Amino acid sequence: MRTFIILAISILLPFYTIGQTAKYIISLKGFEVGNQTVTQKVNNGITTVEVSSKATVKLGFTYTVSYHQLAHYDNQRLIESRVTIKKNDEIYSTSHTKWTGDHYRVMQDGKSFQIPGELHFATTRLYFQEPSTEHQRIYSEADCVIKLLEKSAAHTYWVSEPQTNRKSKYTYKNGILQEAVVDHALIDFVTKLHSYTP
Repeated sequence: MRTFIILAISILLPFYTIGQTAKYIISLKGFEVGNQTVTQKVNNGITTVEVSSKATVKLGFTYTVSYHQLAHYDNQRLIESRVTIKKNDEIYSTSHTKWTGDHYRVMQDGKSFQIPGELHFATTRLYFQEPSTEHQRIYSEADCVIKLLEKSAAHTYWVSEPQTNRKSKYTYKNGILQEAVVDHALIDFVTKLHSYTP
């Protein structure tokens, strides 16, 4: 009987799924405008991160933006990511990044290009993994560009765009993203952790 149990565990263990969920509140100028849910699952060595958010913004006129992203990693390496952004329920932007064996094929809003080498840290990693000193660059799957990543204080990091002066700040506690202040040119969106389920 004992041998059977050990055998059963050894067969089932590689397929065991480990998951965690973080829920965030999105605010603009101190007012709550939406929410975001991020889930991460690890199954048989493949990490899948799904991000879903929806926010309604009033800036002269009212519009609702929804964001959905699904990313897959194999042993820390990004292997595929899909992003869909909708504005007032109509598709505003899409992107698809996929590892092909020696480079990434990127399709963004109908335009195709390549990124050489492997990407080991992308924006979907920011939710459940605090950056380390080895991470100095980060791939933005929505913008399809590589940004700069730098530590500014204990558990606090800046993500900046090389071609602009915009900087976004990310703050962590126990390895989980607590707050992100995202610079969108004229306005800053704040995403703050509401609940976390390991």
